[in-house]
Amino acid sequence: MTFSDLDQIGTSPEVTDEVTAMLRKTGISALQEAEQYVRKSGRTLPEKTDLSAEFARRLSGYITQGMVSLTIQRVSVSDEVRQSLKDSPSPYTLTLKKIAPFPLPEYAPYVNIAIKTGAAELFRSHAAFVVKSVIALQDTRITLQEKKIKEYKFGSLNAAMSIYMKKDAIKEQLHSFNRDLTIPGMMAGER
Repeated sequence: MTFSDLDQIGTSPEVTDEVTAMLRKTGISALQEAEQYVRKSGRTLPEKTDLSAEFARRLSGYITQGMVSLTIQRVSVSDEVRQSLKDSPSPYTLTLKKIAPFPLPEYAPYVNIAIKTGAAELFRSHAAFVVKSVIALQDTRITLQEKKIKEYKFGSLNAAMSIYMKKDAIKEQLHSFNRDLTIPGMMAGER
């Protein structure tokens, strides 16, 4: 995956598993309100719409995207990468064998739920989160050209992550995990 394709990052299946477990364990009021609205209104959602699964898919994607973007930013400014930058017209690859675990800045994904019929909006709800994580990388390959990162491949990525529900200035921890993650399109060996 090239550095310019960050918005095309796939969702980590492990993050999806964790978010799905979090939803089963804690329940999110915005999602519960939407599901309750659908039941009370007697409306039927399109056959393929599972609000919980769609919520988990979107939140997992936002969490994965944020984690990958912040990790790349952090590694890109590391001394090892900065010292390896050359003004070379030909691409060259740098392999970072083991990077000491580092905390990422907090980031705040959110999901809006809207139920519409045609152009009319019948229901709207909002769920905001805060994600805190510590990332450990091993065997990360970075392809550089003309002092710019052209491609980034994680070898292995381990994340210790906590997800908080954000309501005004209050953060309530919902879920935490520590596991190896797969990032489709960004793992070494993938094409």
